[in-house]
Amino acid sequence: MKHKPNKTSYKKHQIVKRTLYYFLIILAVVSFLYIIKSYIYQSNVNCAKEGEIINTWSGGRNDRCCRGLKQKFFYEERYQDNKVDFILQTDIAVCTKCGDGICGIGENIRNCEKDCADKL
Repeated sequence: MKHKPNKTSYKKHQIVKRTLYYFLIILAVVSFLYIIKSYIYQSNVNCAKEGEIINTWSGGRNDRCCRGLKQKFFYEERYQDNKVDFILQTDIAVCTKCGDGICGIGENIRNCEKDCADKL
């Protein structure tokens, strides 16, 4: 004899099925958010912050700028007789926010003219 399901067992089955479906959706969303959080965290770990110097020739800890920053040539500023000379340092660079309209940390007329043009 075959067992014929009644309405109550059918409703319970549908509730369990729907609950499982929602659980899997929530699990997928939480997993996705965790992956995104990990990616964002990892992208700003072991990177150079604004104004920090990086080696351009090595694969060291700070061999790249953090997200949103630009790697620019590092010019050492030397002042003599009320005149500034810029000396290019070929093996290092500086991480800057060049292009934001502010002559910020690590920026000067040589490596970020658009932000520092009024500093002449």
